[in-house]
Amino acid sequence: MFNYPFWVNDFDRVKDHRITHPEVAKIFEQPVAFWYGAKKNKNANKNLDKSLKRLLKRTLPNLPYFVIYNLPNRDLGHYSKGGASGSTEYLLFLQEFCKGIKGHKPIIIFEPDALPHTTMMPPYL
Repeated sequence: MFNYPFWVNDFDRVKDHRITHPEVAKIFEQPVAFWYGAKKNKNANKNLDKSLKRLLKRTLPNLPYFVIYNLPNRDLGHYSKGGASGSTEYLLFLQEFCKGIKGHKPIIIFEPDALPHTTMMPPYL
């Protein structure tokens, strides 16, 4: 069995969540992925390099894991709609993401719902 030294968040993503909801505090003892991508009409590249470098520094020597979630027409416009506006913006996002993790080896989950949607998506790339 693998024994990865996953990083467990040492902060609340929602202010005082552990205090407000002590009945679910146990879940905060588990590692959680950090998702990167654009919400509708937002720029996913803004401060991406800085954000990744800051988080990677904080997680040392442990192993964080990230989810890249920024395909154009993500989730086919349903619940998680958003993503890059097109292939150029998407490729720039990937380039900026790679720049931000340079020198580190986090686990990266790549576009988790892309495969089931590929048959319904226009060919952007």
